[in-house]
Amino acid sequence: KFMVRHEGDIALKERSTGDLTINANGVLHFSISVRDHVKSAEWYRDVVGARIARVNDHFAFMQVGKDYFVLVKVKDHVEPNVLGDTQFHYAFTVTPPDFDKAMEVLKKRNIKIAKYEDFNQGDPNRRGGRTFPGRHVYFYDADMNCVEIIDLQPGGLP
Repeated sequence: KFMVRHEGDIALKERSTGDLTINANGVLHFSISVRDHVKSAEWYRDVVGARIARVNDHFAFMQVGKDYFVLVKVKDHVEPNVLGDTQFHYAFTVTPPDFDKAMEVLKKRNIKIAKYEDFNQGDPNRRGGRTFPGRHVYFYDADMNCVEIIDLQPGGLP
C-alpha cells in the first residue's frame, strides 16, 4: 500500500510489516532539550497549559491531554532554531476558540510570533492545507525551541 500522493510528494511504501518490523502503536513522549528544566516546566505550564506531572534533578515530565513530553536539562544545550526559523518545532493542538485565546495570550505575554499561517484563509468551512489543515502560530520558548499551536481541522492526514 502506498501513501496518498500530492504533487511534489515522493512515493514511498506507507508501512513495513513482517518479522523484521517492530510495529510501534503510538508515541509515549518526546524530549525537548532546555537549559533549565524547572523554569521551562513553569513556562510550558503557564503559556501552553501543560500539566507538570513530575520533576526530578534533570527531567520535567509534562502532560497535555493524554500525551506527554519531557523537558531535559542539557548543560550544553544547542538552540535548534535561529530567529525566524520554524523548521524544528513541537506542535500542540487546540480547539478553534482556544486558538483565538492563544493569540490573545501571546500578545498579552509579549511573546513574539515567528510565523502565522491560516490554511483555511479565514473560512472555517474551507479545508486548505493538505497535511495539517487549520490555523498555525509558531513562537519560541527561552531556549529557542519552536512551539506550534494549531486548531487542527478535519481533512488532513488519515
